[in-house]
Parts: sequence; structure tokens; C-alpha cells
Amino acid sequence: MLTIAVLLCLVILAFISFLQISKLKKDFERNLELERKRFKEAEKQIVELKEKLEEKEEANKALRESREKLRRALYHDPLTNLPRRELFQENLKFFFEKRRASRFGQDFGVIICELGRLKKINEALGNIIGDKILKEAAERLKDFIRDGDFIARFEGTKFGIILSNCDESELKRILDLLIHKLQQPYKFREQEVRINPFFGGVLVSEVYSQANEVLRNAELALQDAKEKNRNYAIFSKEMHSRLLQAHEFEIEIQNALKKNEFTLYFQPIVSLQTLLLSGFEVLIRWNHPKRGLVPPSEFISFSEKVGLIEPITYWILRQACKKLFYWQDLMPELTISVNLSGTHFSKDDLFKEVEKIIYESNITPSSLKLELTESEIMEDAEKAVETLKKFKALGTQIMIDDFGTGYSSLSYLHKFSVDTLKIDRSFVSGIEESSENAAIVRTIVSLAKGLGLSVVAEGIENIHQLEYLRSLSCQMGQGFLFSKPLPAEKAEKLLFDKVNWQHLMGIPSAQKPFIFKEEVEKPNTQNVPLLLEFEEGKVQ
Repeated sequence: MLTIAVLLCLVILAFISFLQISKLKKDFERNLELERKRFKEAEKQIVELKEKLEEKEEANKALRESREKLRRALYHDPLTNLPRRELFQENLKFFFEKRRASRFGQDFGVIICELGRLKKINEALGNIIGDKILKEAAERLKDFIRDGDFIARFEGTKFGIILSNCDESELKRILDLLIHKLQQPYKFREQEVRINPFFGGVLVSEVYSQANEVLRNAELALQDAKEKNRNYAIFSKEMHSRLLQAHEFEIEIQNALKKNEFTLYFQPIVSLQTLLLSGFEVLIRWNHPKRGLVPPSEFISFSEKVGLIEPITYWILRQACKKLFYWQDLMPELTISVNLSGTHFSKDDLFKEVEKIIYESNITPSSLKLELTESEIMEDAEKAVETLKKFKALGTQIMIDDFGTGYSSLSYLHKFSVDTLKIDRSFVSGIEESSENAAIVRTIVSLAKGLGLSVVAEGIENIHQLEYLRSLSCQMGQGFLFSKPLPAEKAEKLLFDKVNWQHLMGIPSAQKPFIFKEEVEKPNTQNVPLLLEFEEGKVQ
């Protein structure tokens, strides 16, 4: 019995163990399955993460490529495939750092090149040809760039070049080569086109510490070359001194406008047949606080170069039109003539400004005469025709000043809405000495009559000239025989006194004759010449 009981217990124990082992096996298998699932999930996540990383890497690569394209677009010119100014400036700073780090401090050169005549080529042949010339010029410049040098295209028709390890003789040698290369003809459409390049160079030595200073001086040297019509100029101390003086003079002119230092003078224009006053030509003087009365010949051309001629001209027009409004109470048919600069005439806003001044002054447009030289009109004849038509429609009169000294075309002359031709003083003063001058004057008067234009003779200084001009039926004249340019108060006195010049030809008159006396202006210093010695000032 005992044996049976033991066996039964063992069987029970074995069964219990079996159950436990089965349970453990099931738990193990279940845990193993869970681990397999976790492993698969982790493996899936790893694959997904890898794919995301690959996608991110692709995105970063695309972003880098996009940034590189953007950087290239920002720093490289698509037409010439050259770096732009911004990259040029970065490299210029690098050259400075390299020079400072160098034991011997090697000098280098900086050149700015501008392609002259390209604007006119664009107008004549079109922008496509202009771009081809620009591209070929860039290739020619690149041919002369040495290892270690740098070239970039600036805005418009300008290029910048950095020459490494360069002295003055090497700078001049390369400039000569570049000029020769760029001046060779460019062949398009079976025709040859030439350009006129200008260069400004700077030799960068220990005296320079900033890149901007070098670029400024290279630009100034380029400007000097263009003004002197030379192919290149290298910046020097003397040039710097002149430019400082010019800058100071520019500031003086700006201050003169602000402080109302300019003043107007009026030279009578006389009817040569009646010898009565017809109008005034308006001239400008500068009451300089230190130099006294400065003639326009000393500041007008400079004002044109620095862009100050426009505010000066508008100031003249406003002041002169105000005077005219009051003076027409004394003489309703009185006119004034104001000179316009050629550089100003080409501006698009000129007509609107003149129109505005006329209406603000409340004068009749026909009492204002605008003077232009024929050379200035012919610089862009087609545009001049359109601008002059606007002034003609407004009612203002147009005079061609110094007629006969320029290069106007008779084919254009009849297209211009011109009212008056003004004979240059050089022809009038030479009437007695040269039969050729007399013939020129006669021809101009005859031409004007044929075109239905009036004529004004400048520079009449004696009775013989007056008699000759009267014999040709020249309508009007001005000059020292009648009067020098007068300040406003003296010009106004002529109107009050109703003076005339009929005594010059022995014509009886009840009006007061005008006797011209030489006077010395009262300057602020002793170093100012007689007004009679001044060249007649014109805004031209």
C-alpha cells in the first residue's frame, strides 16, 4: 500500500511539474514572440529612420545646391560668367590681409575699366549686339589675367581687376596691353564696331589700410581719365589734392544756393531797327564771401559735371520770372532769355519744372525765351525734336545760341521748333577784320529769314558793327555798345526811365538816351577784375 501511495505521489508531482514546465514553455514562447515583434518593430523603425535620414540628406544636398546657385546668382554675372562687385570686394579684403601677413608686404594693383561708346552702340545696333560686345570684351580681359589675379564685372559697362604682386611699371604695362586689346574691332553682322575703353588704376602700397579707399581712388582715377579723354590714369597725390579742392568747391556751390549768394544780371537786348529795349538776357554771378563777384565761367561748367546745374538753373528761372512779372507792368511786351545747359536739357523732368515755374510766376509763356547751343541740341537730335515741340506747345520761345559755331544739320534745323537764331559774338566782332565773317553773318541772317526765324546778334561793340547788322535787317542785338550786364536794380531803372539807344544812329527821340559808362563793380576783395573783363556768363 505504501508503495502505491509513493508512486501516486510521484505521479502527482510529475504531473504538477509537467504543468509548470508547459506553463513556462508557453510563457517563454509568448515572450519570445513579443521579442520578435519588438525586434521587427525596431528594425522597421530603423529602416524608416534610415529612409528619413536619406531624405534629409537629399534635402540638405538640394538646399546646398540651391544655396550655391543663389550665391552664384548673387555673386556672379550671368552674361559674362564673371564674379560681381560684392565678390570683388571680398577678394580685395583678402588681398589686404595677405599683404599684411606677408613678410615683405608685396604691393598689388587695382584697376577699374569702363567701356566707352557702348551706350551709343546699344542705341544704334540694339541691346543684343551690345551684350555680345560686353561678353567678348570680358573674354579679352580674362585673357590677360595672370594666376593669382582676380577679375569681376561691376554694374553696367564696368569691370574690376586685382593684379597680385604688382609695381607701377607692371601696372602701366598691363594697362597698355588691355587698352590695345579692347580697342581691336568687334565684328558683328559683317561690320566692325569699336569701343573706347577707359581705365583708372591704383597701386596699393603701405599707405592704404582700407579696401573702400582703394576702390574710391580707382573710381576717381577713372573719372580723371574720362574727363581728360585719356585711356587711363593712375591715382596720385596730386590727383587727390585736386579732387579734394573740387569736393570743397562743390560744397561751396551747394552752400551758395542755400545762403542765396547767387545774383542775377541782365543784359539788354535791343531792337536794331528802332533801337528800343526789347528784352534782357539773364546771366548769373556769384557773390562769393571771400572772392567777391565770381563770373559764371568759373563755376558753371564745374556745376554741370557734379550735377548742380539743375538746381542752379531752376533758381535762375524762378528769380528771373518773378522779376519779369513785375517788370511787365512797366513794359508789357518785355521778354527774358535764360540759357539752358545741354546736360540739363536731356533730363526728362525739365519740361514739367519749367512749366511749373511759368505758372507759379504768373507770366505768359511767350515772354520766356530758352537758349540752347546747336551742339547741345544735336547731341540727341531726335529727342530734342520731341522736347522742343513740348515747349512750343506750351508757348515758350526757343533760341539757338552761338549759331554757326556748332555742327547742326540743316535737315534738322527746320524740324526744330525754334523761334530765333543767335549769331555768335566771334562772327560779329570779326565783321570789320574779315570778309568771311561778314559773309557768315549775312548768310545766317538770310537763312533765318528763309525759315521765318528772328535773329539776335551778340557782342556788338561799335557803330560799324551796328550799321552793318542794320543794313542786313537783323532784328535784335546785344553787346557792350548798348550795355554791359546790369544788376537788377539798374536794369529796372532802364524800364522806369524808358531809355533808348537811338542817339547812336542820330535818330531824334523824346525818350531818354542811354549812355553806357564803364563802371567798376564793388567787390568784396581787391582781387576781382572789372566787370567789363568778365566773359558774358551763360548757363551752358
